Amino acid sequence: MENNCLDTDNKVAQSDPVLPKISVVLFTQADPTRDDFLFKAINSVLTQDISNEYYNFSIICDNERIFNLLGNYYLSRIDVKVVPTLKTLGAKVKYGIEHSDADLISFIEDDDEFYPNKLSEVIEKFSKDESLIYLHNNYATINSDSKITRVPSQQSRINFASKILFKKYEGSNFTDRDISELVRAGSLGNTSCITIRRGYPFLFDDDIVKINYGIDTILLFKALS
Repeated sequence: MENNCLDTDNKVAQSDPVLPKISVVLFTQADPTRDDFLFKAINSVLTQDISNEYYNFSIICDNERIFNLLGNYYLSRIDVKVVPTLKTLGAKVKYGIEHSDADLISFIEDDDEFYPNKLSEVIEKFSKDESLIYLHNNYATINSDSKITRVPSQQSRINFASKILFKKYEGSNFTDRDISELVRAGSLGNTSCITIRRGYPFLFDDDIVKINYGIDTILLFKALS
């Protein structure tokens, strides 16, 4: 499980009128063995430190059990979309992107949680840089009681990846060596840590619906390219 949070402690002023709106999309199969995790994930989104006028929240699921599980309280606050044909994580990601109505989209899986300042930090980053299309924040590992058990050191991986991140390709594609170096460095990849700006062609690649694992890595390389 990953507890997602950016490093800075800066907060977004709730009175700022230029803040972009953000959609949070949670993916789940409503598996009974994951119910406790799911509710922790949901509550972590609903208790963000910014007003809900700045973000909306949807759940993408492939079975109707989710409606009975959530009940009226949660259903009144979350847009639940049940689409039985979405059998892969890639299909859910693509559907979530296409049916979101915000400039920014943050993903979360059903066994992860957001820190309370997750969305305010993300909004601030994108507000300061209109050219930013992809953001991956840091995370901590937690146990079933949501207690932090480990905070992975990301600095060496970030430094290494940044050598490629800021490399000028002059229109050329990534080489096999570039990709293998990023993979060996443990390039940042965790779906619940990713926020994207909608409207870019790579977001709607039909091939993504075939993928059930590694969506985080796919999005990273598509954004880099």
